[in-house]
Amino acid sequence: MPRWRQGQRRLVIAAANATHTFRIAASPACSVCRFSPSCIPPDAVRAKPSKIKGRTTVPLRKLAAGFLDFQRDTFAPKRQFFDQLAQKQEPKVAMIACSDSRVDPAILTNSESGDIFMVRNVANLVPPCARDEEKHGISAALEFAVIALEVQHIIVFGHANCGGIKALLTNDPTTAEEHEFIHNWLDIAGEARRRTLIAARNQPLEVQLHKLEREAIKTSLSNLLTFPWIEQRVRDGRLRLHGWHFDLHSGSIDVYVASEDRFLPLTIDLIAELQDG
Repeated sequence: MPRWRQGQRRLVIAAANATHTFRIAASPACSVCRFSPSCIPPDAVRAKPSKIKGRTTVPLRKLAAGFLDFQRDTFAPKRQFFDQLAQKQEPKVAMIACSDSRVDPAILTNSESGDIFMVRNVANLVPPCARDEEKHGISAALEFAVIALEVQHIIVFGHANCGGIKALLTNDPTTAEEHEFIHNWLDIAGEARRRTLIAARNQPLEVQLHKLEREAIKTSLSNLLTFPWIEQRVRDGRLRLHGWHFDLHSGSIDVYVASEDRFLPLTIDLIAELQDG
């Protein structure tokens, strides 16, 4: 677990029975952000990457250095903003997004801390409402976002080249054999797969994947309405549901327009229409 050792200028990270030390150039405690050290030069982290079982741990060094950059360049100059966030969060948007490391909606939308209540899972799926003794993490997050935070919008954020969607479409047997949790989870979009195979049965795999990624978004939007406290708020206008799809190849986002049952390129005018309509 990362920790600062009092009186020392180094960050120690313990992982897999190995300790990785990043030596930090000595600097006085910052009077603005009150961290020590906090405002450090860009070249402050100078340690050579160490190894765990023969693997270079460059990713951990990058994360540590990135945090220190954030601490210096963002946290300290915006200390008042973060002090306000520390008191409470008031996001207007909740988002159901994929866990895929290539697709971070906060980065793609240039959002700040506190803008989005984020829920991520494999293939950005929303299960139907189920009142039983099972543990429902997605449902709990939605409940908190809608009832406690009173968000005004929920976006189901899908993307191209989703590995979960591809496994669902191809019915890859290794998914069931090696990944029992993923296999059961993807069954949420089973109906979307059926619709896709009917509508695009003679199309190439790439076209089928493109369609299923969108059909899965539509299934999640439908499942959102099975939660009574979501359905009620949608009906009385307090909450709006949206489906977005990000294309990794073109860098564009298409938005689902329910009245036309199709996805259209994101524009400010279209978003304004969907937000107010």
